[in-house]
Amino acid sequence: MFDDNKATDGIADFLICLSGLVRTNSYLFENLAEKTDFSSAKYQLSKISQDNKRHSEILIEMSNRIGNSTIKTGICKRQLNGVYKTIEAVLEKVLKKEKITTDELSNFLSMLESSGGVEQYLLVQAKTFLFMSEEIIRTYGVDFKEFSAILTHIAQEEKEHLEVLEEIKKKISNMSKKNEIHHPKVKYQNPDAWTFPPNT
Repeated sequence: MFDDNKATDGIADFLICLSGLVRTNSYLFENLAEKTDFSSAKYQLSKISQDNKRHSEILIEMSNRIGNSTIKTGICKRQLNGVYKTIEAVLEKVLKKEKITTDELSNFLSMLESSGGVEQYLLVQAKTFLFMSEEIIRTYGVDFKEFSAILTHIAQEEKEHLEVLEEIKKKISNMSKKNEIHHPKVKYQNPDAWTFPPNT
């Protein structure tokens, strides 16, 4: 269907688009780490940001070794429309805040999770490339074997990121439940009794 050059450039284009998406995700998690007041999550969010930055650089290197990509950011955003929209929407909300409460952090993570999020998307793409590596080699002459260890490592780290984010949400949920126990809501049956003490 495509000649070899177009095929390899197409794969290179996709890797560049994926790299840009992961870089944006890195920036999002960097801001979440800096602004959250949930101190026990700061390191984990910062680590996800750093891992994503490294993954973005690896994807660029892979793209450069595979083909010649000249794709523009705008085209990438259209091609990866759904996941890009979610990341940018959450990032916009985060950038407007000076600080992020634990509840807000949980809500942001839930928004990312409900759309699949970049972590899930990158995990799927890394596994897909690994699964299709033999077919890509045979059809397009692109040797993905040299990248298999890298892709396996990225997939493993993305899986760990998803587990960490789920654990953060659970911790926040448990904190909220404890607060409800220590500060129960009281419904006064007769509020006037506080204003007008009984006659003695």
